Amino acid sequence: MLRIFLPAAPLYNIGFPKANEERNTRWRMLAHEVLAGKAIVLLVGALLIGGIWGAEGTESLSKFYGDLFKGLLSLFLLGMAF
Repeated sequence: MLRIFLPAAPLYNIGFPKANEERNTRWRMLAHEVLAGKAIVLLVGALLIGGIWGAEGTESLSKFYGDLFKGLLSLFLLGMAF
């Protein structure tokens, strides 16, 4: 999660003071829009499911995401080249 936040940290340093200049800022509504967005909900949900599932749960998917993914990716990239 930290890898996602750190690249965007300079934007927060610019955006929050800029929003604070405007006196009509509704921080509660802004926080709700940011934290309840579709992308954030999906990201946090995926992180929670992955944390609960653990490393032993990924063994059943290793054939699909390991060997098969590399082959399909190479075919896709080859198709994109033509």
